[in-house]
Amino acid sequence: MKVPLTTTIVKNLKLESKPAGYANGKITYQPNPDGKEYILFCSHQDSPPGFGVKVAGKKTWIIQRRVSATKVIKATVGNCADWSLEAARERAADMAREMKATGLNPNETARKVAASEITLGGAMLGYKTYLQTRQKKRAKPNTIKNFERAERRFQKANWSSKRIRDISTNDVLALFAEKMETAPTCNEQNFTWASLAIRHAIDQEILDSAAANRAPTLTANPLMILKLKGMYRPESEVEAARARNRSRNPLGPTTTLGVFLEAAWARRSVNSNATGVDFLITELAVGARRGELGTVVWGEMLSLEERESGDRSHVWLKDDGIYGPYMFFDSQSTKNRRPHRIPLSPFLVNLLRKRSDESTERTLKEGFGRKGRDWVFPARNKYSATGHYQDGSYLLDTIASEVGIDVLNPHDLRRSMGAVMVALSVPETIQSRLFNHTSATPRDDGAAAVTAKYSQPEWALLREWAEKIQEYIFSTAPNVFNSLRPADRQPLPAQDPHVPTPPKSRSGRPRKTIVEEPAAVEEGAKIG
Repeated sequence: MKVPLTTTIVKNLKLESKPAGYANGKITYQPNPDGKEYILFCSHQDSPPGFGVKVAGKKTWIIQRRVSATKVIKATVGNCADWSLEAARERAADMAREMKATGLNPNETARKVAASEITLGGAMLGYKTYLQTRQKKRAKPNTIKNFERAERRFQKANWSSKRIRDISTNDVLALFAEKMETAPTCNEQNFTWASLAIRHAIDQEILDSAAANRAPTLTANPLMILKLKGMYRPESEVEAARARNRSRNPLGPTTTLGVFLEAAWARRSVNSNATGVDFLITELAVGARRGELGTVVWGEMLSLEERESGDRSHVWLKDDGIYGPYMFFDSQSTKNRRPHRIPLSPFLVNLLRKRSDESTERTLKEGFGRKGRDWVFPARNKYSATGHYQDGSYLLDTIASEVGIDVLNPHDLRRSMGAVMVALSVPETIQSRLFNHTSATPRDDGAAAVTAKYSQPEWALLREWAEKIQEYIFSTAPNVFNSLRPADRQPLPAQDPHVPTPPKSRSGRPRKTIVEEPAAVEEGAKIG
């Protein structure tokens, strides 16, 4: 039987009952009193033919493929508890291609291959699988994207099929040197990924050989020659290259920061840009990464248990005891998988209250069932797949170019907050906490020092510095400061607000115009 499998469907499958039919998006079940195992195949367009889930003592992903007129291979992809549906589909597609090419079960082949025969491609595939399926801190899509770029680099060099033990150090040095002039950063990242993959294969072989009471057959990583020879650039050289290439361009606290904020604030009322402008300003004021801010919801839409569970990124604008107004990023949205709580100054609270009022108005207009109601930064398009704002790059470019800033990337906003912290001589420990940088020194329980929970004195100190930093940021743009200032702050002397350039006229065919005939024509103008 075939159905378009979803995570929910797989979770609901039980050995006590088995699917009997599928109609109108729903599965009907019938008793399975004998507890006989069964397979439910997937008909989804993203799944390879023969992919499905086997329900027995446990649920496992499987792939079944006919490789000849008389031979059908059925292979286990992995445990459903360890592999997500999306990851299992990708792995099943790889296995299906291997079945057709070799006519063999990939799992049996893998068990027969000695560690000394492992290729670079095999090691990298194994490490990618580990990154996607490990229990803690599974790799994010962007990490996998970067890793796959490294895979393609070695595929183009015809290194994927090379056995690790056949890779010479001279070959490594030669291949590494090929791209160091044109793309040094990318080149270093590619070789670092490959080296980690080989190291992972070596560690696995050491464990396997110990369990089998034999000597390991793979012990050397040929890519370590790059570190031994000092081929990777030192940090000082990397920073110098970034400066030459202008890859990092934070706004200057005393130069371009205020100019940017004034221009951004003026554009808030142009072309319904309020959400995008608020997104960029908040990103700057809290030092958030782009991927962190988009998924933030209103805390009022969550229950107390949901807010305290730490499973949803949210903003809370009230003072509820230990924690005053804050923004919280859950572990799935942060780069290092560490939840993060940031204090909000009165200025930022007022900005977000504006967002809340506008969200309420939009809800009253469009109805309480609107898709973006929960999001602090909803998508402009109501048909958006996610429902929330994701990328302000185009708006950022527009604002930057308008005030003469040549290059300004989304991550430069986070760096701009860092520049402000340096200007204010913020202690490094506070900088680390506000940036959610993981400490290199672990605690006794093995967890990193940065957490989302603070004692009352810790939070008070963090809040004091966060308010100083955020107030300084807004003070560089007096018109913005005066628009968001709390009642106990005096307004700043301000010049006339920035006047944004008008939006460009629509391209394409001009609008159709209708010229009306005059109601009466003078006698002398009549013809004939």
